[in-house]
Amino acid sequence: LVRRPEMRQRLLMKKPLLRISPSDLDNLLSTLDVRFVALSECLVSLGHRLEIEGASVPSIHYNLLGTAKMYIGDCTPMQLSPHTLVVVPANLSCRIEVPTETGESATVRAVDSRAQIATKDGVRRFNAGNGTPEISLICGFFTAFYGSTTDLFCTLTAPIVEQFAPDDQLDVKFT
Repeated sequence: LVRRPEMRQRLLMKKPLLRISPSDLDNLLSTLDVRFVALSECLVSLGHRLEIEGASVPSIHYNLLGTAKMYIGDCTPMQLSPHTLVVVPANLSCRIEVPTETGESATVRAVDSRAQIATKDGVRRFNAGNGTPEISLICGFFTAFYGSTTDLFCTLTAPIVEQFAPDDQLDVKFT
């Protein structure tokens, strides 16, 4: 039990928020003015880490397939599994890491997303590693306004994480 409000707030900021139900998030996304600055495919191979620098707007990451760990700022690392959606607050960097075959993270090769962008068929693609990707995500930066002036994510201080079912077909909504 944390009695001091400032300590409670600090502890809450270290863990992702898990409060939005899939149906609430779906309703919110369908009634808002959501604009994607840029959507990209992010692929990470065994023994690699993709580093994504924060921007002045929030970022969104939807895992299509595979598993990996995601690190956001100084929050507790989270396990990504298929159909996990993560909204990262503005100005927070993140990294997506697939350990080596032995499970070691110390020898993972880092790839800065700013250092390489490949496009294929008009789709921006970030690759961390040359092998078969262990994880594939749709990632991007976005703005979301309710009405013409209310930026809904401008005060977001911790990530939002939601696990969807394959039947929700969230990946179709990104295309």
